[in-house]
Amino acid sequence: MELPSAYAGKILSVDLSSGKIDTIETSRYAEKFIGGRGTATALYWDLVPAKAGAMDPENKLIVSVGPLAGMPGGLGGSRWGIYSKSPFPRGRFGRDHFCYGNMGGTFGSELRFAGYDGLVVSGKADRPVSIDIRDGDVSINSAEDLAGRTTVETIDFIKNKSGPRTRVMCIGPAGENMVPIATVFADGDASCSGGMGAVMGSKNLKAVSAAGTNRRLSPGDPEEMKRIEQQVRSADRGNVKVWGMDFMDHSPKSRKYPCFGCMAKCLRVKYTADNGKSGKFMCQSRFFYLNHAMSYYGGDNDMSFLANRLCDEYGIDTWELQTIIEWLLACHDAGIVSEKESGDLPQPRIRRTPLRRGPLRVKKIRREGRSALYQDRPLRSALLHREHAPVSL
Repeated sequence: MELPSAYAGKILSVDLSSGKIDTIETSRYAEKFIGGRGTATALYWDLVPAKAGAMDPENKLIVSVGPLAGMPGGLGGSRWGIYSKSPFPRGRFGRDHFCYGNMGGTFGSELRFAGYDGLVVSGKADRPVSIDIRDGDVSINSAEDLAGRTTVETIDFIKNKSGPRTRVMCIGPAGENMVPIATVFADGDASCSGGMGAVMGSKNLKAVSAAGTNRRLSPGDPEEMKRIEQQVRSADRGNVKVWGMDFMDHSPKSRKYPCFGCMAKCLRVKYTADNGKSGKFMCQSRFFYLNHAMSYYGGDNDMSFLANRLCDEYGIDTWELQTIIEWLLACHDAGIVSEKESGDLPQPRIRRTPLRRGPLRVKKIRREGRSALYQDRPLRSALLHREHAPVSL
């Protein structure tokens, strides 16, 4: 099959156990499977043994972009995803399953500019490493100087070393410690859930960086692409309310924060707090700690953002953390879970104090002590107390 000109034509394959770097022809998959998600799913089917566990070296971490990645005009040019067998579904199904996370930002387009339609990582390094991709040149480098750093610190460190045009995807301490709800964080504040951070950590892979100079991608029919783009723009699509709620932050501290090639007026904004911290603040992450912050302060302020940013920095899925906090509070109110059982975390203090660098964060990410109550299977304790469970999970 002759691929459309926008494809790079190659999928990078890196074995961290052996250090072998190879490529897979994109044409083997692009003709039969639709888009990056179809290609990634087919790669998973072909390459991941059925009996491999999520944390086993035989599992693969697959990064895939769609045919429009990096395309001018914004028709999906920012979208990419990470796919793997994940430990995340264990809580519901009792075993590892195929899972994925969908992302935006700028890393996916940069991977295409660097000459690849995707990345397949296998094996496990014997120490923390990073993968650097530059216009077809690929290297596996020591990342021991990055170990323990937050996602934001890691991205800044790599950019300071490799240049501001470098785009990075990485994990924080939660991923390094293979917490099942660990996320992958990337340039443009893109965040990937589904347990992909834990899988990346299981391979001792701290970060992947990409930089490319081939930034002029041409669609097969430029005129038709332009017509479709104009049609989409004419709809004047803006912020869309979901479940009757406005998930966009409209405060004066926010400004638009588009992904690569954005052509829609979506709700994506960057928030800047009074202490100078800034980052993406939208959708569920805007609300996950809002009630606790408002209960403590009597109104909305920077704390909702700072709690969300803390999760981004350490690589924690706010959807799951929100559920765990609410469930833990409900169990405590019902007298089912004591402070001792919940990892020595004084439950009432969650309501009275903002989420800072407290026991919940430290113990959860480091997987210490009795915090196992909400680690591998947050639902395990609910099942143990199922006769008296105060909430339905």
